[in-house]
Amino acid sequence: MHHSILTCCPSRGLTLIEVVAGLALMGTLLAAMLSAKSDFASQHHYAQRVLIAVDAMDELLMNHWQDIKQLEDLGAGNFNQHKDLTWTAKPIDDPNATDWYCRILRVQVLDTTAGPNDPPLASVDLLIPEAPPQEALTEPSPLTDDHQGEPREDNLETPLETPLETATPQLGEFP
Repeated sequence: MHHSILTCCPSRGLTLIEVVAGLALMGTLLAAMLSAKSDFASQHHYAQRVLIAVDAMDELLMNHWQDIKQLEDLGAGNFNQHKDLTWTAKPIDDPNATDWYCRILRVQVLDTTAGPNDPPLASVDLLIPEAPPQEALTEPSPLTDDHQGEPREDNLETPLETPLETATPQLGEFP
């Protein structure tokens, strides 16, 4: 009996549908990988810009720390080493800071290549102490009743009932 070659061996190849499905799957995976790589590259670039901005702000603050008023008076400027970065310094009105005889100065580093609605690359709020007005220095303390500086009765500290040495447990004792 004579058998043909086609009937004796089962087919081992892929059908056209399997090949197309495999190519579609590989294409989808490749597109996803390229998209992820693009997103990663964009995030890495932004992170590098933020690091450069933080270094530039650090240098700016170190150079003006002794005279922070000069930084506020200038209001804005450019960096010598980073032509695409600028800085701004704006006072922030905050009644809580004023109550504590301080003011807030917000220093921001901006990217000149970014859009107008993009956030700053770096921002820091400086709490700067101010001298209190003279009348604040002559007000009575909340711990005294009058201007004479006499302590109020309710603010006197009561002495400990026992001396500190006897109140402290010794080694090996349990309270």
